[in-house]
Amino acid sequence: MKLQKTACDYIDSVCRNIRSRRERELFRAELSDHIEQKTAELMRGGRAQEEAERAAVESLGPAKTISKGMNAVYRPAAVKYIFLATTLFLAFLNAAPWLAFLFNIPNMPLAVFPAEGDTAVIGGADGPTRIFVSSGSWSMISFILPLLLAVFACITVWLFLRPKFGGKNNDMHPRT
Repeated sequence: MKLQKTACDYIDSVCRNIRSRRERELFRAELSDHIEQKTAELMRGGRAQEEAERAAVESLGPAKTISKGMNAVYRPAAVKYIFLATTLFLAFLNAAPWLAFLFNIPNMPLAVFPAEGDTAVIGGADGPTRIFVSSGSWSMISFILPLLLAVFACITVWLFLRPKFGGKNNDMHPRT
């Protein structure tokens, strides 16, 4: 059964105020199915289609109330976006030394490239000179940053891909 102008206007006014685009489209289909079922039920009771549709719409209540309730239930979790921002920041911190090194390559003399291990050879006025660096090339930061990035990336992926379960009564039905 095709919905008439009354129901379509009501559905548009409800869905216009739902913030989440994905939830808006899902709720639009659900709401139109509900109005169609209620209208068919009232028409079996002997009402005309337009009158049954108007009664079905009135039984749902004001559009603003339904939109407000939907926005409360389906609001995006801020935790997901905090973890995403932190993960991106940690990825930048991990990549920053390598990016700085790569962008500085044209300005570096060939003898200054980092050597493996704790020594480096540089060119001096009297020829090649070997210097010994007192700290190793490995530091605690170079261990912690990739570890933090891996942990935050795993948590972020889990937060974005986990199924969402609805409402306060939590019937364990995924919202999808």
